[in-house]
Amino acid sequence: MSYPSLIDFITPTGDTITLKGGLKFIGKVTKIAPRSFTIKNCDTTGFSVIKFSKKNIIKITTHYVPFFKHGDITPIPLVDTTKCFHIGIIPYLFLTRSSGIYLRYDLKKFALEYRPSYTYATNLEPQTMLPLLKYDNFYFQGINNSFIFYFPMIRKTQIGLVLSYKHWWHGKESIINDNSEISSKEEVVFFKEIRSTVMNGFGAGIEFTNYLTVYKNFDLNFFWGASFTYFNSYSNVYSMSYSNRFSGSYIPSTYPYNETKSRLCFNLTFGFKVGFKKPLKK
Repeated sequence: MSYPSLIDFITPTGDTITLKGGLKFIGKVTKIAPRSFTIKNCDTTGFSVIKFSKKNIIKITTHYVPFFKHGDITPIPLVDTTKCFHIGIIPYLFLTRSSGIYLRYDLKKFALEYRPSYTYATNLEPQTMLPLLKYDNFYFQGINNSFIFYFPMIRKTQIGLVLSYKHWWHGKESIINDNSEISSKEEVVFFKEIRSTVMNGFGAGIEFTNYLTVYKNFDLNFFWGASFTYFNSYSNVYSMSYSNRFSGSYIPSTYPYNETKSRLCFNLTFGFKVGFKKPLKK
């Protein structure tokens, strides 16, 4: 199967770029980047290929179908440059079992969003043979505070740098202790303990967001991302609920006791944001 090339979307001649000051170039638009245009066969200058910064262009007429309507005499922005204040809800963050709200303010070269959210406990029991389901994460509920710095990519797609702080906890639960061993044997034994835990973590990641075309004051966009969170957890361990016994003796444990652990968690997430936006005065 073959796919159409860029040239298939461009007519042989007739694309025109007009710069500030009135200088005009005629040829074929062959590349559009977030901040620049490339045009071929510029017959007003003799250059075969020339690249223009978007900020220096005041008008463009092009047949470049993926980004422009035929015959337009003004450019369609590759990045949504309308500055707005945004507020709305995030009904559900898939894979991270959370819901939240968002407040966003568009600045000159980037946008800043504050996103508080709440993580639900699903009480899915840890699976000792699966590394991603090894810990007791699914017993936790908690509060997340995230700041996202969005930067333009192309059209209405943006990339964001995510910085977050998370405070999670769970009450008394029967949790597998995955750091225990049987004395004088190589096998790792997994036994359960009744414990309650609080943990705090700092995280970082990236997020991509795409704004959908909807009513002018209505906010709707789809986003997806990945992040890491480094947690410090503090547990009160009350007693052992049951144990796996092999030959040999258990590591001595005195109940109750306190335990401190560190863990690195990897998260993938995606969801929708729905809300309102108010254009800001220029």
